Amino acid sequence: MENSIYNKQLYAILEKVSPVEPALWEELKAMVKVTAVKKRRYISGEEFDLHIVLSGMIIHRLDGNHSEGGQVQDFISSGQCFHHLEKRERSSFEADEDSVVVLIRNKKVMKLMVKYPKFTAHLQHFYAEALLRRTYRGTLIGLIAQDRKARFKKNYPAAYLKCSINDKSSFLGMTASYYSKIDI
Repeated sequence: MENSIYNKQLYAILEKVSPVEPALWEELKAMVKVTAVKKRRYISGEEFDLHIVLSGMIIHRLDGNHSEGGQVQDFISSGQCFHHLEKRERSSFEADEDSVVVLIRNKKVMKLMVKYPKFTAHLQHFYAEALLRRTYRGTLIGLIAQDRKARFKKNYPAAYLKCSINDKSSFLGMTASYYSKIDI
């Protein structure tokens, strides 16, 4: 990693989960790739590569991209991660705003897990958080639209403020015009 600002951000994210031993940190700095992603650009990777979002917002879409109206599966913001599973899911990851992400290749993640068992605690945190976000939409199914929008505002404040109405309504399973009419 070249920029000390991004070093500090990544270190803070990891340290919040579990202490980062110095040897692990030195290896991480040497193997991660920091990438700036412009708005509406896609993030690519190999299967099971790990990306950690340092700043910005990434949208996970199923069955298409922004121009094709792909359904929004998730909003991934700073401090959160995602794995590449596009070939299995027919999905894409798109920057909703200018963003910075860190890439750790799958093979390197495995190497770190073996060499530094403490790193597994970091990964477990990221995976658990990702699974909770993935199942979040299922908790909204039985709710009326007003309650869905209110919960979304509470649980995804950055996405609620910054993302387009089309993306938010797609995530909540309603039309954009209906979403706009709901007053909370």
